[in-house]
Amino acid sequence: MARRLVLIAVLGLLVGCVDRIPPGDDDDLIPGDDDDTDDDDASDDDDTAPDDDDTDDDDDTTDDDDLADDDDTSDDDDASDDDDFTPPEPGECPCDFGQLCLLDNCVWAPTLAVGALETTNDVVPYAASAAGCFFTASWIGDPVVAIDGPCQASILDPSSMPTQFFSADSGDVTFTGGDLNPIEFLQAGPSECLFDQVEIDDNLFSPGQAINVVSEGGVDVPSFEAWLVAPSDITGVPATYSPGSAMAMAWSGSGGEYVELVVTAEDPDDGVAVAVTCRVPDTGGYVIPASMTSWLPNPGLDALASFTRSASVHLEFPDDLVVVEAGLQTRWTVGL
Repeated sequence: MARRLVLIAVLGLLVGCVDRIPPGDDDDLIPGDDDDTDDDDASDDDDTAPDDDDTDDDDDTTDDDDLADDDDTSDDDDASDDDDFTPPEPGECPCDFGQLCLLDNCVWAPTLAVGALETTNDVVPYAASAAGCFFTASWIGDPVVAIDGPCQASILDPSSMPTQFFSADSGDVTFTGGDLNPIEFLQAGPSECLFDQVEIDDNLFSPGQAINVVSEGGVDVPSFEAWLVAPSDITGVPATYSPGSAMAMAWSGSGGEYVELVVTAEDPDDGVAVAVTCRVPDTGGYVIPASMTSWLPNPGLDALASFTRSASVHLEFPDDLVVVEAGLQTRWTVGL
């Protein structure tokens, strides 16, 4: 479960919804590679081989000239609504989490994510943690399989996991101004994660505190400084979990930079974990669309919903080809 919640913080790719079109009914005598010029329909035929001149809605499997709505699986030029899976690149600048602006376009980049979290749930009244790790670009980008507005679906398949961390040298990173003052992330040399001194029962920060983030820099990450305003506590109530149905999420308070809503579940048959994440304005409520919940497996013992209020800063270093994400978070988690 911890691995899934780490993934939640780092995920933007796009794959369209699938429209499957049944084979049509024509009177062609030749099953493939004909020119559909006599006694048949101009579309909706049942040719099975590539390179015919149908314009839409056939069942060719590759390299045809359909424009939309077919069931080709690879190498076609459909503009929309097929079942090809070609993850697009991140969009135009400005860039989101783990992305770097190069030549006016965002690209996934190696990322140092460092931050502190205060979390509660209906069983544990309070727990604190902190982390600072170097995430690979493939880990941040590859698991994402779908996007709808501010929401995305991500899949962690234990049989084909990208490499999560890489070793780098950033030097020490220090958070000052909170209840635990300072919060230190220390590094003696290249490593995958920085050392922190946070204990599970530490009080890290209080709402509204101004937290100064300072790094001395290292070989791979230059020095940086940023300011964060500590977010207020949060609790949340999720609607009934039903894959393929819209899911209303309500939470306490408002006014943070954003709230991250996460629903995670694991398929008990193959161990594949799915996470739906929505980063939305902190207004007290949001409805996760059915297009996102349709990726989730049926409810199981490990299904969870979390509500996270965040303060964050996104820093890009094009000369070093690295991104830094620093943040403070409060979270409420509930079983589904």
